[in-house]
Amino acid sequence: MGFSRDIETIESVVCKGDPAFERVPKSRLDQALVALKSCANDTDKDGFLLTAMKVVALAGNGHSRLIPNAAISVVPRRIVVRDGQPVWVEDGRAHRILAVDGAPYEQLLSAWSGLLAGNVARCQVLSGIMLAWPAALQWAGVGHGESIRYHLETGAERSFSLQDVVPALPLYPVAETGAVDPRLDDHGLPGGSIVEMRFAAWWWRIADLKALDVEQVTRGVSQMSEQPGANVVIDLRGNPGGSFLKAIPLIDWLRTQWRGTRCAVLVNAYTFSASIVTAALLTCHLGSRAQLIGSDMGDDLAFFAEGGTIVLQDTGAHLRHSTAHHDWETGQVATSTPPEIADHMVAAGPLHVMQTMRAKQEQAALTFVREG
Repeated sequence: MGFSRDIETIESVVCKGDPAFERVPKSRLDQALVALKSCANDTDKDGFLLTAMKVVALAGNGHSRLIPNAAISVVPRRIVVRDGQPVWVEDGRAHRILAVDGAPYEQLLSAWSGLLAGNVARCQVLSGIMLAWPAALQWAGVGHGESIRYHLETGAERSFSLQDVVPALPLYPVAETGAVDPRLDDHGLPGGSIVEMRFAAWWWRIADLKALDVEQVTRGVSQMSEQPGANVVIDLRGNPGGSFLKAIPLIDWLRTQWRGTRCAVLVNAYTFSASIVTAALLTCHLGSRAQLIGSDMGDDLAFFAEGGTIVLQDTGAHLRHSTAHHDWETGQVATSTPPEIADHMVAAGPLHVMQTMRAKQEQAALTFVREG
């Protein structure tokens, strides 16, 4: 088969095109590339992809990564992470996974530490597909038999033959939201929706800042202007990002015209990239009136992003690379920060999230906006 074209692309990005790799010692990067080049003429695509993930993860940047989803096969079930633990999705219900072939989740996550980049929450998010990918399990030291056994908290087991694997992408979209059904957000709504509900407050569900319709935001702001004193809940859970600039009309209205006293901002580990920026801007501009509620987000406030995605020619996997530095903790602008981002840069951090288990997050948000 051969992977020489993919290696050439990866080497170009990590050595010249992505500033996140400037922090990696040259000797360490060179050593990793030598190992990758030794796979050039292999026929084991999964093994090559895992080795490539190890190279790209050296940057320690959650945005810069090798995304295998379009190139691999997995067991025919969806696994996502909730409250820091993996759950097995079956018939619309989620069951916690305790172990795979006897190996506890924490052991597997530790074994993948060199393959997954970003903060703890981000690595947990990315571990969902790893738990379903036989080659990743074998990398972690399990799953070497003819089938894979998942041990559930209920005491039940689910076993899958390696002959029954299916393409990963329909079950594991590149922009992972953590929803039970990857076609929907976690409220059973099409990805990208904004929903306005009345629970004694304005409730905004922003599912995807990439698909966000600015006209929809403008209409919503116009409606909110009729009750400028109403408290607000903004739900960014499961939001993989896109362009935070699309949320600026909402942020500006809240900053300059809103007369309410409390804004709850719901976040979780799947809140990533531009949705983290949106959360940072809201808490910075609204001050004590805003409160983050949920769980730790999928990245820190300083990261490299923008850039783009390359489809690798040999394997079909995606290589996500970055070009611009963001620092929403100190507000420092770097030479690689584009002007349209620098214009909005603020020192928002460190951020405090009121830690709440998933099942109680909506109620915690409503309690905050009603009672403080």
